[in-house]
Amino acid sequence: MAYCDSKKIIHVYSDMGLAAHINFFSKGNIIAGVYDQDKRVRRKDQVLPSKKSFSIVIAIFNEHHLKTYKAFLDKMSLKFSKELVDGKYWVLTDFVGAPADIDKLRHLIPLNF
Repeated sequence: MAYCDSKKIIHVYSDMGLAAHINFFSKGNIIAGVYDQDKRVRRKDQVLPSKKSFSIVIAIFNEHHLKTYKAFLDKMSLKFSKELVDGKYWVLTDFVGAPADIDKLRHLIPLNF
């Protein structure tokens, strides 16, 4: 949370467990949605899709999620920043490229992946 505060990151997508953790411990200062394709768990969809600036937070043990994002970002030639925070979380942010491609990052991970 301190990293997000220092970088003024207030909108993020992550896996379900980490999103719940971020929402709870940030006391609503950071809005976290789920980045998978399960529409049943998207409670933050009223807020997050309207925000142009967002980040992706991936727990380090979710290597397959990071690989999926990295492959997509490379394929679409999107530019971005990647930083390892506290040795536990990858934060992908500052996306530059076609808005439609950037928007796909919001729910890139297939359900049960």
